[in-house]
Amino acid sequence: MANTVPSAWEKRWEGPETPTAWIRITNKTGSALMKWVQGAQAKSLFKNGVNLSELFHPETFLNAFRQRNARIMKVAIDELKLTSSFGANTGEEGKLSLSGLWLQGSGFGNDGSLQEVSGMAAEIQALPSCIISWIPKSQADPYPEDKTVDTPVYHSLDREKLLCTFKIQNGGDRDKAIISGVALFLNGSE
Repeated sequence: MANTVPSAWEKRWEGPETPTAWIRITNKTGSALMKWVQGAQAKSLFKNGVNLSELFHPETFLNAFRQRNARIMKVAIDELKLTSSFGANTGEEGKLSLSGLWLQGSGFGNDGSLQEVSGMAAEIQALPSCIISWIPKSQADPYPEDKTVDTPVYHSLDREKLLCTFKIQNGGDRDKAIISGVALFLNGSE
């Protein structure tokens, strides 16, 4: 009745501040999780990629994926780093395709790199699937350091909650991409 989300709800999940939006997203996420359960039971969950916005706590999923890769590689979890690329999924063990990412503050090229745009960049744009993996820190990144931009990945457009950071290939001036506030979002439509 006060048009606010009760504190008991917020303890369960940090969602939108209005009750109607909170309930709508909770229902949407709950329905998506049923598909995750069915995919896990059929051992096909990762075949078409995953959309982290379908989870209440995507950071928990990323950490579990990190732990899994550490076990596969037989290394300590803190010896791993997160890599990302917007290319074809090679189907290799330890790689995961993420769908449903959104970009703000830059253009995006067909080669999977951030691109400078003349004038105003589209406010927000959907991206193709991104391949992520946790690899040993001693292993080379997919792209040279000077050809990437550290790009924050936020839960939503409000940029209040940081999930992780991707090193994305950059096809333009690195400083301009940073100044433009380039960022990725799990959910660009809510």
